[in-house]
Amino acid sequence: MAGAREGVVQRRSARHDGSLHAVRARFGSTVSSSGPSLEIGTDAGHARRVTGGTGEKNGDHVFRQRSRVIALVAAVVGALAALTPSAAVGDQPPPSDTSTPSTFAWGAAVIDLPWTAAALPDGATCPGGRIAFTANGGNPQSGAATAGDHRYTITLVETVDVSADDAREAIVKLGCYDDAKGVSSEFYYLYYWHDDRPEVRDYITATRNFAGGRHLVKLVDGQLGSISLKQTDSTEPRTYSRTFTWTADGLVPDAPFAPFPAIDTAPA
Repeated sequence: MAGAREGVVQRRSARHDGSLHAVRARFGSTVSSSGPSLEIGTDAGHARRVTGGTGEKNGDHVFRQRSRVIALVAAVVGALAALTPSAAVGDQPPPSDTSTPSTFAWGAAVIDLPWTAAALPDGATCPGGRIAFTANGGNPQSGAATAGDHRYTITLVETVDVSADDAREAIVKLGCYDDAKGVSSEFYYLYYWHDDRPEVRDYITATRNFAGGRHLVKLVDGQLGSISLKQTDSTEPRTYSRTFTWTADGLVPDAPFAPFPAIDTAPA
């Protein structure tokens, strides 16, 4: 096709009334329009058909241009979706913090529970997540909250430097109750402070309340380097005295809780 100049084809909308005249003026070639198709070329024998919406194959240039536009739109939409937080996250208050841990009000704190699905004594699970507690009466260190079918509690048991790092830590009891079934567990954790927020240093032990009995924690006594406990099993009269010593591996008990050793395993 010596001497022929192949037209660059771009499909325009009907609102550009002078588009065909502009093409004729530029190329000096035969341009005809019938329905949704345009024929562009240097003469009738070298006409090139570009069809929009009829199912015929588009010109390579038009196809590439449309592909670039589609890819760009998809990228922008994806980026906007990634930057937009979900309503569930955005509606939640941030975790509580303070620059003075000694005055931290655990009973009114917003806490990310340190488990995903804690096992209850009946085999069901207690959901984790972020919980905003409300203080119980005049005690700022004890609070409660309800989420879904479960009731949650939080209690500051004691503040003490257990890990011997010259900073006071908090022994905290987090409870989860399924009141409709009459089952519950209370989990004891050792917290420390990081960037003005409480974070879990280690798990200690738990209580279990169920139809067949109760495993209770009767006494918690934190000291420098250790935590002493007294625990009971409602099916027998004895009291189990145990000591958790702080080590390089965290808190290690001197003996398991014989009635239910798994009570010392942190909830997942």
